[in-house]
Amino acid sequence: MSKILPKFIKIEPLIALGLSALLLIFAYVLKSTPETLTYTFRNGVIQKHSDHEFFQVIAGLTILLVVLLCFAGSIGCIAVWLRHKQKTAGKAALMWLTTIVCLVLIPVASAVAGGQTDDKSYHPEYYPFSNGQHSIVIEEKSFLLGGFGTVYQVKKNGEAHVIGSFQTDDGGRNNGDYTIQWSDAYADITFHTFTDSGKTDTIRVKLT
Repeated sequence: MSKILPKFIKIEPLIALGLSALLLIFAYVLKSTPETLTYTFRNGVIQKHSDHEFFQVIAGLTILLVVLLCFAGSIGCIAVWLRHKQKTAGKAALMWLTTIVCLVLIPVASAVAGGQTDDKSYHPEYYPFSNGQHSIVIEEKSFLLGGFGTVYQVKKNGEAHVIGSFQTDDGGRNNGDYTIQWSDAYADITFHTFTDSGKTDTIRVKLT
């Protein structure tokens, strides 16, 4: 144990950096893989699911492992100093510095990998509509001067599919104020564009 501990203290920063570097490489590989998104409508909210979501779990576990390694190394430095009276403050400082670098690299890897898109900054709101035969949900989002709408068709089991989208100017939101003309195969959705006072536009979405 007396020989293993100093070796661990010496290589701990390399282990932590190696794990973070491997995660970053994996993130770039994953980014090149097409992402598949699926949607469900639950409790009045469209929930988005990505087949890249598992990466966020791996990133979280890597953060935990890096921090645990740092704490273990720090305790090891204290033990070596108490037992052998060797100066280990520099090695401990290096471990903490390395850990900070890793805690920056890992979120970067998460951003590179992508995965489930976080729409919270766009403050999405959802408005369901139905004619008894078909059900749709219109998602409204806005950010700065951009307004965005996405139309989902929702099945009885809650499964949702994107069937259309539109944009508005000046971050304008219709707040659920839509005129919808239904048919067996299509729905014509009229919305305010906010480009000119009172101006509207219409999109046609295919229903299945």
